[in-house]
Amino acid sequence: WQVDPTGLKKPQVTKLGGNGGNFESVAVDNRNPSSPVFYVTEDHESGRLIQYTVLPSKNKRPQWDWLHSEQADVKYLVFLDNKRFIWSSNIEEGRISQSLYFRNVEGIDVKNGMLYFVSK
Repeated sequence: WQVDPTGLKKPQVTKLGGNGGNFESVAVDNRNPSSPVFYVTEDHESGRLIQYTVLPSKNKRPQWDWLHSEQADVKYLVFLDNKRFIWSSNIEEGRISQSLYFRNVEGIDVKNGMLYFVSK
């Protein structure tokens, strides 16, 4: 959900989590303010760690609308082994990777372009 702290806008369901899940936390990399990258964790053994990128062509919309765009670039973290990873558009690859390498993702943060997360 996206909630306006001022109460002027009604709460809205975002596109960050897709069609539901047990989502735990969110972080944003806003080094490029016109195309921020959001990260969402899912606390589930075979969940997914989502990368949601606001496409620059859509950034002319009010910032409130960025999390509601159907045309954002959505990818999932996939570990190739213990040292390498990719961001894949294939949700099943993301789920399998999480079940093998980083189950039940909890917290997440972005600092200086580095993504940090914790799993149990």
